[in-house]
Amino acid sequence: MQRCSQLYCSTSAAVPRGSLLGYQLRRAAAMEMFYGGVRVQHLAQAPFPIRTTLSENLPLPSLQQERDDLELEVKDSSNNIMGLRVLPVNIGIRARNEAVRVRSEDCLRRLLAQKRCAALGIPLRFPIPSSCSSDAQFRKKYFHPPSSELSLLTRPADYCEKKTTPGIDVYNPRVWWPLQVLKPMGHNWSPALRSAGVRGPHMQLLQERIDKKGFGWKRKSRSLWQQDIDTAGFRPKRFF
Repeated sequence: MQRCSQLYCSTSAAVPRGSLLGYQLRRAAAMEMFYGGVRVQHLAQAPFPIRTTLSENLPLPSLQQERDDLELEVKDSSNNIMGLRVLPVNIGIRARNEAVRVRSEDCLRRLLAQKRCAALGIPLRFPIPSSCSSDAQFRKKYFHPPSSELSLLTRPADYCEKKTTPGIDVYNPRVWWPLQVLKPMGHNWSPALRSAGVRGPHMQLLQERIDKKGFGWKRKSRSLWQQDIDTAGFRPKRFF
């Protein structure tokens, strides 16, 4: 009984003296009365519900998941976003695309060589010797030798399998050769650049003929924009 009387006293103390209601009016009802029976709150859009996720309930991080989330995976050979992102921006987009293609192909060949050598149980060699490669059965033995086999030196004294003169590291099968040439050079022609292209010695574009064939300076002077008496004939330095 004491508890109920305390609660009643506390609630009755919260009710303002001037109100005829015995209870506290809700704010929504008061606003509805204030705006003439219109609930203005529902005219405004409610904020989106906040969804919380505990971090320990998230899936475990993995490298593949991060790559997929960042859309860095290679969907096809022409869309190697990861390779384009690895190479510097300095290079010019056409050479960069070509470098990415070369590099992706080399990575794939190295991966296949690794799997093949692991399957055969032999130590890893790249490029794979043709006897170990999977398409050795399709390869013919009586084809022409590759151009690296051809030589001007035909005597066995000149040409031998073991070349020891420059040092054995040069002919080591695992020697590193650079795969690409990466230069910070822009490309010379693209359909977006208007007057770009390879230019000849007279600054005309390649395969561009300003004048028609024959008749020397008479026909050349027809295509000039401006002529005067001194420049009408040919000279060793003619700028036009």
